[in-house]
Amino acid sequence: MTVPWDDTFGKLLREHVPYAESGTAVHPDVPLVDQGVDSAGLLRLMMAIENAYAIEFAMDQLHEGVFRTARSAWTATAAIRAQTSP
Repeated sequence: MTVPWDDTFGKLLREHVPYAESGTAVHPDVPLVDQGVDSAGLLRLMMAIENAYAIEFAMDQLHEGVFRTARSAWTATAAIRAQTSP
């Protein structure tokens, strides 16, 4: 399976998605909650992404849709990175 994200994001997913920790690949389009991530886990993942990429999610991005799937989280991350890159 080809994934749309970079290695850093993949590492963060493996660290925060319980099913990935057990050796199962994170599917880009399956809801993260269906892959074992609870609400606290979503918050930890978001903070890890912010720290790893030195970005900040805006308040209007803090809704279920942004972190619904790994793909949607990566899309939001990439968009913020593009806006903040020199």
